[in-house]
Amino acid sequence: MSGEAMDLRGRKVLVAGGGVFGSRAAAHAKSQGARVLVVDVDEICKARGLCVRDVTEASFDGVGEGEACFVAGEALDSVTRCLDIGAADLIAPCIPGHLAAMAALRWLEERGLSLKPDPDLAMDMLGRMDPDLVLRFDKNEGRIIASHMPEGSTCISVCPQPEDRCRVTGARKEAPMDELLRRAAEGADRSLVISTELVGEGVGCFEKDVLSGFLQELEKEEGGISVALGTSCCCHGIMHAYRLSRP
Repeated sequence: MSGEAMDLRGRKVLVAGGGVFGSRAAAHAKSQGARVLVVDVDEICKARGLCVRDVTEASFDGVGEGEACFVAGEALDSVTRCLDIGAADLIAPCIPGHLAAMAALRWLEERGLSLKPDPDLAMDMLGRMDPDLVLRFDKNEGRIIASHMPEGSTCISVCPQPEDRCRVTGARKEAPMDELLRRAAEGADRSLVISTELVGEGVGCFEKDVLSGFLQELEKEEGGISVALGTSCCCHGIMHAYRLSRP
């Protein structure tokens, strides 16, 4: 994980959501020579103006380097389908919520498995975190939101995300947030913290294969295990605690 923008030339980028952040992701990815698909239920969303044409499904066939196309539909549906068929290289989560977790729940449910919040694992993860870094904790939902940025403070618009110190507060970081969340998840039977890379101002993306590979391993499980799933950049992250079962 790095604060430097990644090389996107020729890569297939699925932008999930076409609002302000989605338009930033799409614009940057296009400028770097990526093949871009923007998916949004709102057919007049901000990012649609960056797209050369509409397509009927989340397929990169016919999308050239430095081009973006628009798909009208629910972003989560396209992301979940992408995990199965491998259409995209990268996913830029630009809709509300923890997209990786939402896609994981739906993908596993389609295969007869269930992920439910695990309050006990959530408490264990919380106990492994520096309380000063925890912005939100919901035991019943099994969710932790953490940040090196204190609540009420605002990140600078273009931040290189240095690993050692916050550019705004000057506070020293014990470690990058993705590493801290991995330490917090050590009590889980299976865990994944997806590290994001910059794909535009204030927008991250992640490798699709990282999530799909983890889900394929979970699909082999009989159930009854604890699972921690998080997404994080160097500075901010979200983690969910689950119990995997087969109904």
